[in-house]
Amino acid sequence: MGKVVSGWLGRSLVLSTLLWAAPLPGLTPVPMVWAQSGVDEATSIKVYEQVSPAVVAIETEDGGGSGSIVDANGLILTNAHVVGSSPIVQVRLADGRRFQGEVVGYGDNRLDLAAVRLRNGPNNLPTVTIAPPNSVRVGQSAFAIGSPFGLQGTLTVGIVSRIDSERNLIQTDAAINPGNSGGPLLNSNGQLIGVNTSIFTTSSSGGSVGIGFAIPTDAVQTLLA
Repeated sequence: MGKVVSGWLGRSLVLSTLLWAAPLPGLTPVPMVWAQSGVDEATSIKVYEQVSPAVVAIETEDGGGSGSIVDANGLILTNAHVVGSSPIVQVRLADGRRFQGEVVGYGDNRLDLAAVRLRNGPNNLPTVTIAPPNSVRVGQSAFAIGSPFGLQGTLTVGIVSRIDSERNLIQTDAAINPGNSGGPLLNSNGQLIGVNTSIFTTSSSGGSVGIGFAIPTDAVQTLLA
């Protein structure tokens, strides 16, 4: 039997949390690109170079995950289960700079979203553009950027496999692993179409089997508003 791992899905599912993971011993985190057969290489490179500077790693005492800068003054979108109950988190930018971040908001009704504001950060940061609501189609290309197992700046590529209207989630086969939580799922224009939140897995280690889930932009816009 498989299970869905996440912080905040329905009670009928077996749950746990996708957390930030420390880098593997002896390895230095470096940007990685995995290209799925059939996806245009130039598009993958364009999306990565456009968006990766605006994707951050978030660290807490209990773990962490990833996030997207959505405002040039340092507002970051992530998962509620990434920040947990921590009022202050550590944020590592793509260029290696570190700042404290204050958790300034959570999604309503236990929606797995949170907002973090950088403290004393720069005011000209790169940002992730949010795609229009209801613009996602099954079969379109999907790109995930985050820090799986602490490997900040990792890109994985797939498609939108399904739209789960019942739970308001986007399903994708782009590889999502512990540490991707809170990071962006993107379209081929480099726009955020969802916030990665959970995966379906058949192993106790919680590794990707090609079924991941992201919270769509309609919920994101509600939180940011």
